[in-house]
Amino acid sequence: MIRHLDGLPVDARLPTFGYRAGKFVRRHALGVTVAAVITLLAAGGVAEIAWQAERAERARIEAEELSNFLVELFEASDPLESAGATVTARDLLERGTMRAGQLGDRPEVQAHMLEAMARAYLGLGDYARADSLAQRALAQERELHGESHTDVAAVLATLGDIRREQGALGEAESYMRRALDLRRRHLGDRHDLTTGTMLDLAWVLWQDGRFAESEALAREALAMRERLWGPDDPRLEATLTPFSGMLPAVGKAVEAEAVARRALELRRMLYGEDHPITTHQLNNLAQAIQAQGRVREARELYREMLRRYDAVFTGDHPLVATALNNVSSTFYQEGALDSAEHYLRAALDMRIRLDGPVSSVVALYYHNLGSLQRAQGRLEDAERNLGEAYRQRLELYGADNPIALRTGAAYADVLTALGRHGAAEPLLREILEHQRSPSGEISTDAARTMGYLAAALARRGAFAEAESLYVAALESARRGMPATHPRRRELVEGLARLYQAFSRPTDAERLRREEAARD
Repeated sequence: MIRHLDGLPVDARLPTFGYRAGKFVRRHALGVTVAAVITLLAAGGVAEIAWQAERAERARIEAEELSNFLVELFEASDPLESAGATVTARDLLERGTMRAGQLGDRPEVQAHMLEAMARAYLGLGDYARADSLAQRALAQERELHGESHTDVAAVLATLGDIRREQGALGEAESYMRRALDLRRRHLGDRHDLTTGTMLDLAWVLWQDGRFAESEALAREALAMRERLWGPDDPRLEATLTPFSGMLPAVGKAVEAEAVARRALELRRMLYGEDHPITTHQLNNLAQAIQAQGRVREARELYREMLRRYDAVFTGDHPLVATALNNVSSTFYQEGALDSAEHYLRAALDMRIRLDGPVSSVVALYYHNLGSLQRAQGRLEDAERNLGEAYRQRLELYGADNPIALRTGAAYADVLTALGRHGAAEPLLREILEHQRSPSGEISTDAARTMGYLAAALARRGAFAEAESLYVAALESARRGMPATHPRRRELVEGLARLYQAFSRPTDAERLRREEAARD
């Protein structure tokens, strides 16, 4: 999904195995759910221990325990065994969690099952339960093995995934860096688990707006996997797909298109032309094309996604909402704001029906709707919807979270436009304090907030401070963003308008010429 108004895609995320299997648990029928849960169990346990020959016996015992668990779960889903009652995925996970609690005499098996259950609950969106189980697994692994062990790394990676889904990006980064360090130390740089953790960490950095750092890490992981497997290996699809979604954010949309097409071909080989997984890769291809300005071509790809989804899904579906949002983004980019609003409202209404009134995606769509209304000049509507997005993101993620802070800054900018400077300026200063780096480096988020604050200061005549903020933010943007990046253009135009408002038209013209020369 292109966050055309928020600045970050959602569905270009790095699809780790645990994440994709967890989503599989949530989407599909009971029999498939059981298989997905057991796959998670294997990924969380046996795959991490079977690589050492001297531990083969322990792997055999654990595999036997997991096999018995599989039989129990299928028995639970048998109508004769369950007395005709409907057994849900959550029922099966509850049974699995109870079974794990009975394995005190086999602590290693128990720890792996707890971690696998944590991943399954993560897939269901039950973050509190996932966290509780993962913390139990981590304590047990540390008691068994100390701090430096591959099994400890597995649980740290799971906790990183949980924190990422909760929006606690700083904690997610910390857990994943520790997991990556352990896996590099014990498994080597080229091991699939090591490169998988690199990709997970790259996604966290990307969500945090650290695009260049994220790209470098993902590119390194891709290079390692290509050397290990070869450039045409179908297993590379899971790396190429998210990588293609990351590149437009660093101004590499042409490369993104090539990578997206390569990933699409691999998905066709793996799943066939009409599979929803293949269809969904059209999203990253369309995103890359849209970033190059080929807006109508991108819109046709999004509409092709909708046509294909209509043949597979009945009623509301998250992927349909994603495609509707992306069609909206193409109209927004062309300035057809009424059409953009039509599709965006359809996406928002669908996600409310799917998720309820509060969710991460509902908050995103409220943000997008408020930003669109800001562009339409409907400031009261924009204030209401951005305010709702900010309220939800504070509730979901907390006041220090980068995602919440981005929305807070956009909300404050609307307050400025409404003339409510007494509310806007303190909020922008507070947000900027959270976004400032201890090293003094200005992030892309901080640069944008500095631009909003400068605009607020300019409105009340504080020229010197406004100019200082604009100049510092623009210098940072020039180092980290291409000349075509919307945030960089916003800063250039904001500073130029400041010069014009304070009778310095020559400086405004000079600034625009300099920027054009850099383009």
